[in-house]
Amino acid sequence: MEIRALEQSDIKSFLDFYQKLATENDYIKVTPEEMSSKFEKEEHKIVQKHNYKQIFIAIDDNEIVGYLALKRLHFARLRHVAKFDLGVLEDYQEDENVGAMLVKYAQDWAKENKIKRLEVFVIDEDENLKDLLKDLDFEKEGKRKQTIMIENKYYDEVIMIKEI
Repeated sequence: MEIRALEQSDIKSFLDFYQKLATENDYIKVTPEEMSSKFEKEEHKIVQKHNYKQIFIAIDDNEIVGYLALKRLHFARLRHVAKFDLGVLEDYQEDENVGAMLVKYAQDWAKENKIKRLEVFVIDEDENLKDLLKDLDFEKEGKRKQTIMIENKYYDEVIMIKEI
């Protein structure tokens, strides 16, 4: 298993992976069409390596099986906080523990970039992700009510954080 930053040559594979992820995961926040559109509009920014936005991918047998997108603001007073989204194909969630590997990789990157707080917004019904984050010492900090609408149903989000 290889964990690394997304590169220009990974974009088509990433979009194929994301399409598959969307069919497996009921709680995906960005539709495959929106992700594809975002890549078309901001391709040069997405793969540009800098310390404000990163996409890390997990690769097994030359296939992307998971991702973690991390972002922080440029504002001086908020620069120490980063938010992330995480997605892993079903076959790699438990046995391979790819989600944990991606989060640990992101934590190491965060330490190198002077980030002191990681935040993730998890759909409240997504018990698998909440359990993974608890195992990695993330704490529930609060709840945002009815922030996500999937197929005409509103979902709450739990804010989970870890201070590094």
